[in-house]
Amino acid sequence: MDNGSAAEPAEIAEVTERLSKYGNAETTGELYDFGKLLLEEGVDRAHWLDAKAGVIAGFSGAIVALLLSMFPMWKAALEVVPSIFRVLVFAGIICLLLASISSFLSLMVQKFEWVDEDKVWLAPEYLNFPDLLRRYYLIAMYRATVSHDRKNRQKANWLSVAQWLLLSGAGLLAITLLAITWSAVLRL
Repeated sequence: MDNGSAAEPAEIAEVTERLSKYGNAETTGELYDFGKLLLEEGVDRAHWLDAKAGVIAGFSGAIVALLLSMFPMWKAALEVVPSIFRVLVFAGIICLLLASISSFLSLMVQKFEWVDEDKVWLAPEYLNFPDLLRRYYLIAMYRATVSHDRKNRQKANWLSVAQWLLLSGAGLLAITLLAITWSAVLRL
């Protein structure tokens, strides 16, 4: 069951088994460095996704605010085009509002599994065995990395929905604007 939390017990058992099958301490160092890189990348990816979600929410909100502030002008302009364009404007605004909601869902605070300082960092059973301690840290890093990856996928899914809704809403409004412009040109 993927609830967006950390790695499943079977995955942890497999990682633990792999970590116990080699003897070279240099391998542990290499795995540790790479695990640290993956964990940092997961944290950075979450920040990047949050930044992009903020931009999409801002664009969507700005377009809706602009439309609402210019409502009298739009209302008059929509009276000279077929009624289908009123439906397109309404659908476009709904798409933009849904894009904002999807962006905010992507921005919602996520609970990531992290390294538990009390249980992992100063694990008393490994303090006299540096290589085993690093291997123990690797398991904690793996759990945290998997947790970040799953949460980032959720964020990315909401962000993908928001992008398509923003594009759809803007497209529907652009079609209507072109129809209004064309109608105005024909009346000249």
